[in-house]
Amino acid sequence: EALARSAPHRVPPSVLATISRVATGDLDEFASLILRAAAPAVGVVAAALVGVVVATAVTAALGVALAVGLVATLIVAPACGLASARPRLRGTATAAQVHALAIAAVETRPERRGTPGEELLFARLRNALAHLGTARRRAAFAELAPSGVAALAEALTIAATVAIGAGAIAHHHLEAVSLAVVPFLALGLFDTASSLATQSIRIPAQRRATHRIDGVLSLAARAEPSTPRPLPEGPLSLTLDDVGFSYPGTTAHVLDGLSLSVPPRGRLLVVGPSGAGKSTLVGLLVGAWIPTEGTVRLGGIDTRELATDTITEHIGYLPQDAWVFDASLAANLRLARPDASDEELHRALDAVGLGDLVGELASGLDTHVSRERLSSGEAQRIGLARLLLSRAATWILDEPTANVDGQTEDELVALLDTLTRDRTLVVVTHAERVREGLATHATVLALPGA
Repeated sequence: EALARSAPHRVPPSVLATISRVATGDLDEFASLILRAAAPAVGVVAAALVGVVVATAVTAALGVALAVGLVATLIVAPACGLASARPRLRGTATAAQVHALAIAAVETRPERRGTPGEELLFARLRNALAHLGTARRRAAFAELAPSGVAALAEALTIAATVAIGAGAIAHHHLEAVSLAVVPFLALGLFDTASSLATQSIRIPAQRRATHRIDGVLSLAARAEPSTPRPLPEGPLSLTLDDVGFSYPGTTAHVLDGLSLSVPPRGRLLVVGPSGAGKSTLVGLLVGAWIPTEGTVRLGGIDTRELATDTITEHIGYLPQDAWVFDASLAANLRLARPDASDEELHRALDAVGLGDLVGELASGLDTHVSRERLSSGEAQRIGLARLLLSRAATWILDEPTANVDGQTEDELVALLDTLTRDRTLVVVTHAERVREGLATHATVLALPGA
């Protein structure tokens, strides 16, 4: 729920990039840490203490021998497993480098063919592959260390208990029947302790998985007002009064002293280099963030007095990569309004220029779609169709033409110009075509570089 209410504006890029991994592998790693390491460790330590007491009761020397062996298995062997993490991490980093170089070699082959750059790239790839082989051999050897130490400790302990017991029997300090107890007790203890020592090689990966899970769990939506106010129906005015903003935990201002006013049905084009605060401004306008200084007003109302759900109902947001889920076309569209009829879906698709395409599909609205099956332009049009279905009269678009070709860009700009004539529109863009196509009656806000 925290992730859903935080995304996308309050989710740091470092967390956003790992959400899929957290939802799958990291949760399994965390469960493995509890089931195979933390919980068994308590039982093994308790059993080891009892075993040492029993062995000491037979003879003190046997207790000391068993204690030393268990310490080696439960402390020294896991320490070796933790130390093996560094070679594995180097291998992982080298594998990522090899992957990047291999992709570059394939994708740039036409441009590099027969040039010195081609041979240089292949030389770097061969060098990286050699380093990868070395790193993986070292990692494999390092991973043998904990099991090797545990096996050696077990063998030496069993040998020591037999030797100590045999000496005690020879001197009539111990009966042969009593000697049999300690080696068999040691075998049982070492069997469990050795598996725990081997599991230690996974602890660094499990620890990193836990940190990534913590990053997601620490997400929090903004504080909701105790008595939220309603927003007026129709296109909203947007007003910023001397707004400054710093992200939590920092003192540097991303935005400082920003003031602007966009009337209902007005247009605001936000331009500026990367890092200038464009995404931060969008986060403020959609209410994901509250300004550190100054006031942001939607429809004349301070966003501090507006509930997140109220803002979401009145403001439609389209990112530069429109979300298309692995489901039917109808299901993707009804994300905006679950009760929309098929007729309303067709009208929205016609309005964004996808009516003919849907008419050619054998299953129509029931056709299964995914991001991989659609062009960037088609995905953006589906996003626009969702905005139409949402009935939001204020739209905020973040780089809506960033991933399309020139012709598609012109078509989308013309489409936006038509669809938003009776709406308040905010567009974040670098594209000159977008600025020219939507410049009529628009305010251009040029944010300075960081």
